[in-house]
Amino acid sequence: MVTGLITVFSVCCEYLDVKSCRCTIYKERAVKNPECITITPGNVGRMGWLPQTCAYRLLSEGKDLEWWHPLLSRNPDTVHQAGISIRNRAVSGKFVHPEDLK
Repeated sequence: MVTGLITVFSVCCEYLDVKSCRCTIYKERAVKNPECITITPGNVGRMGWLPQTCAYRLLSEGKDLEWWHPLLSRNPDTVHQAGISIRNRAVSGKFVHPEDLK
């Protein structure tokens, strides 16, 4: 039954490296993981589940990016320095059985 309810888990895609917080198959993600969602300016407004700090969301809402965002800082580590990345907060989906998420 579809309810529209969103449940948040600390489980990420099996292809996300939880230490670097980067996709390990980025260029092939749409082929290797057909469920991967590509965020575009045209669909970002329909994704209310995106974090308040998401650059796609902020820019679509006409808001500024925070100092730590790599698009501004030119440094991917500032996300971790600011303490807002998923590093040390998420578990890779390859270690979790889907039935355990119910």
